[in-house]
Formats: sequence, structure tokens, C-alpha cells
Amino acid sequence: MPGAGPILLFDKSVLQSLSIDQAVWLDTFYFPCITPVFFTETLADLEKEVQKGRTPEEVVGNLAEKTPIGGAINVYHYTLSVNELLGRTVELRHVPVVPGGNPVKAPNGRRAVVYDAPPEAAALSRWQEHDFLDVERRFAKAWRDALSGIDLDALGARRNIAAWCA
Repeated sequence: MPGAGPILLFDKSVLQSLSIDQAVWLDTFYFPCITPVFFTETLADLEKEVQKGRTPEEVVGNLAEKTPIGGAINVYHYTLSVNELLGRTVELRHVPVVPGGNPVKAPNGRRAVVYDAPPEAAALSRWQEHDFLDVERRFAKAWRDALSGIDLDALGARRNIAAWCA
């Protein structure tokens, strides 16, 4: 049964280091929990300089092909934090927290919850075909531009944690 093993939280670099076959094994022996940040980092590669002979679309498409589909796409951590602050406690049961869900009554009388596929799943399918929306390309450019404006040397020089909190 795919994704029957322990929950695995991974980042983009894990998939970059794996072959397609290894990615299939990862999806088989673990229950991958995919974070929204993973999608952001992957999409941002549309604007990244790549090795000669490869296009950014090929890089993102390759990552999408390796992305496990046997797990779950977790809710954005900001959404969890805001809901917690609003008094909507997030139950931590060692399972991914997924958005939505519609309660239904099964024919046998039992209750269940049906989840629609999240929009990230549709995007991932498109990316596997190297099909990217214009809005995704603009987002990737904005993300890369924002990152290029951060002075990491200046941030690293500030070692006093109290200064960060002031």
C-alpha cells in the first residue's frame, strides 16, 4: 500500500538528490507530507538560472515528476497559527492537517469525510507536463526578486537574538 509507512516531511533538495525510481520507493515506504513551502520553492525555480542545456521548465517538471503523490498536502503553517490564535485548536495526532473536507453519510449509515483534491495537486499535474500558468510565472519572478533583496551577510552579522525581537 503506497504511503503506508512513517510520515516524511521533506524539502526540494531531497527530491533533487533522488532518481525517479528512488522517488517511487520513497512514496512507497513513507507517507509523504507536502508543505505549501515546497510548492513555492519548486515553482520559484521557473526564474532560477539553470545549467546549460536545461530549461527552468525542465527543472520544475523533473521535480514535479519526482514529487510523491501517496501522501497528503498539509495546510499552510500560517493558517494553522492564525486558527490557533483565534481559539480553534489544532489537534495534533501525528497526521498531516489537510484543508476542507465535507462530512457525508455512507450508505451503511456510518459517517465519513470526503476531501476534494487541493489546487496544488492540479498544479503539480500541470507542472509534470511542463505546463505553467502565467500567474505562476509571475509569482516565481516575484519570489526570486524578493529573495535577491535580502542581505544574508547583514542578517548573519546580527547574532544578538534580543535585537531581532526589538
